[in-house]
Amino acid sequence: MSNKVSRSALRKRNTNAIEVKVTLLGLDRTSGSIGFGLRSYSERPDTRVVFKIIGRDLDNETMKAAQKLGLIDNFHRNLENALEDADIVFINEPLSELQELFERSATLLKPGVVLIDLSRLKQPAIDYANRYFPRDEKGKSPFYLVGATPLVGFENLYNTNFSIEASREFMFRGCDMLIVPNASVPPEAVKVVTDIAEFLSMKPRFMDPAEHDALASIVDGLPTMLAMALFQTVHNSPGSTDIFRASNSEFAIAVQSLRHVSARDMVLLWQNNRDSLIHHIDAIMATLTNMRQLLEEEQDPEVLQGVLETFLKAFVAWEVRREQNRWDDPQDNAYDNIDIGISNLIPGFGGRLSKRRQEDD
Repeated sequence: MSNKVSRSALRKRNTNAIEVKVTLLGLDRTSGSIGFGLRSYSERPDTRVVFKIIGRDLDNETMKAAQKLGLIDNFHRNLENALEDADIVFINEPLSELQELFERSATLLKPGVVLIDLSRLKQPAIDYANRYFPRDEKGKSPFYLVGATPLVGFENLYNTNFSIEASREFMFRGCDMLIVPNASVPPEAVKVVTDIAEFLSMKPRFMDPAEHDALASIVDGLPTMLAMALFQTVHNSPGSTDIFRASNSEFAIAVQSLRHVSARDMVLLWQNNRDSLIHHIDAIMATLTNMRQLLEEEQDPEVLQGVLETFLKAFVAWEVRREQNRWDDPQDNAYDNIDIGISNLIPGFGGRLSKRRQEDD
């Protein structure tokens, strides 16, 4: 059994372009934009690689739309046909479907294939690969799994349309590609992913699975949890019908993440990073308590405005850095030191309320 990365999966530095077969499992804005970017790279006069892209999704209309938009060359609903002779496979499926996918794929993949896992968490895919993929006498698998999370450009950061129709050629241009290799993956397989990041005009940033998944629990799991908390709070309110009837875009945007996740996905997302989530839930509860006190204490409007302006200053600073993907410039360090703790922004904040409560007791 070969343990060499599929030769056609590697970037060739010669004058003759080679054909690489790429399969996208799960079609949406992310995988569609990857397909768009790779096909555009294939059409460059100086290209060294021509990507033939196959799409697979459980929704026939999505596959047809992807082909009509020019994001893929062809599509197959059947998994065996979609994976046939694939050099690179992007796994863009919900966490709840990964186990079955890895179990079925174990007998369908060709030796040397590079699997790029785009799922929210990376450790589950590693665990399933260890469980289902074949091994030789040395314990090595003929398939190579590398986790990757492409970060979208600022112009699409607030776009909540995740459908295949929202795919863009330069969705990720100038942003980081978070690359999360399994410890047992050979360097040449990781090089395949860094090359793809380059083809998509992205910057590779490496991290281990535990680090990635801890961050994902904050930037992905926590917003979903807060959306659920907001919806549940309104749903359980005595006047919930009137509130829901009056809801508009602001409320819908705040809870929109619930449209794209199943209960099983949330369980996996939350339980795999329980300690990190609990820590940040405690921090949010403390922040909300401070905000409640800020409302309960009768603050001077100008003082309150000053506090909120400091909050917004920190938010705008994050937006600027996110738009420019500028995180290592020493001149930006001041942004990280903006103190937005309410008790530090208002002298004596909390003290008057505590004293009042003691008097009431």
